[in-house]
Amino acid sequence: MKYFFYLYILFILSIGFVPVFGSIDKAAVQWVYLSVLLLIGFVFLFFKKDITIQYHQDIISLRLYFIFILLAIFSLLYTNNVINSIHELSHLFTLLVLLIFVVNIFFTNNFKFHYIALIFLIVAFFESLYSLSPLFYSLYKDGFLFTKASSINVDIFKGVAGNRNITTASLIVKAPFAFYLMYHYSGFKRVLLLICSVFILLPVFLITSRAALVSLSFLFLFNFLLFLKPSFFKPNFLSSISVFLSFLISYLLSVFILPSENSNSLERISGIEISNESSSNRFELWSNALDHISNNLFISSGIGNWKIDSAAYWGSLGADYLVPYHAHNDFLHYAAELGVIGGFIYLFIFLSLFYLCFLFFKKSLLISFTIFSSLFAYFIDSSLNFPYDRPVMQVTFIILIALTSFHYKVYKDAK
Repeated sequence: MKYFFYLYILFILSIGFVPVFGSIDKAAVQWVYLSVLLLIGFVFLFFKKDITIQYHQDIISLRLYFIFILLAIFSLLYTNNVINSIHELSHLFTLLVLLIFVVNIFFTNNFKFHYIALIFLIVAFFESLYSLSPLFYSLYKDGFLFTKASSINVDIFKGVAGNRNITTASLIVKAPFAFYLMYHYSGFKRVLLLICSVFILLPVFLITSRAALVSLSFLFLFNFLLFLKPSFFKPNFLSSISVFLSFLISYLLSVFILPSENSNSLERISGIEISNESSSNRFELWSNALDHISNNLFISSGIGNWKIDSAAYWGSLGADYLVPYHAHNDFLHYAAELGVIGGFIYLFIFLSLFYLCFLFFKKSLLISFTIFSSLFAYFIDSSLNFPYDRPVMQVTFIILIALTSFHYKVYKDAK
């Protein structure tokens, strides 16, 4: 059973590698893949006679997630477009079933966290290899001639996600598990992990997505605090140095690879301006969502319908008419669809997860630190982008919820 469990987690996290089969929308194929995985999982447990459905009502994060789903269902009573709402609800139901399933297999099986971390590392490593494949091909074909190019279109590093921002977000959320393994192992294994971490971070430095770089900055800060408080966190000195080396080496490699006309990561971070233009019109998107929320505080457009209601704010662009499907902030997006209660419930899911990590911090220091770091990176992406609509991000979030819930339960049972 335990081998099936680890293999199953691997297949869930590998959703980004699913072939598109000619589909225009890669996410559509991934949702189907996820549904098939759930069916296989329940069939396996049925024949193993190992189905145990538990409702852990004492874990606030799970309760909040269920309440959020109920609010989405309730929105069918006032939705502006039933078809859109049912379509979005099908995704939410898939994620809910996945959460119930993963939580239960976590709670009913003895598993080792470093094996889960290893699965995250493996998936992130192959995601990075896929992202860097154009670079490897260029090296194979022309050697180091690419260094003489005046500029590089970083879209070539978009990876399995098909979008550079999603690729970097996916790598950043998984990176803390690679760092955990460097704290967990020593010797030659740590050297191998350092190499893997460099590959995982390199696409982030090459693509220089600002949201990902902000998350990466926080990850560096968190690990620096870990290094400064050895008496509290008890990390190994060489482990901390290995983590910092992975940041340094990957950054230096990106400076070597990117032509001078391409902004490197430090330049992108230092050049961040707080303006609508520099944020890819995010301020405008947020302003539109806030305006809609203020006019529809409790009964709004219904789940899945912001893509329709946002058209009213962008129709004045004339020839440049464009309808943004997303508010580029998951909390505002859900508030625009489900009212302020829905937006706050979704925000409180994250806050409750951070709180649970804090509670079992003293019992499982590095595990808590790892999960918190990954969740915080996801939180940053949720604040600036729209991971709610990306299966490759959502499955990671579901597993993070399950991991947090499980380790909180272990902490509570030990009290």
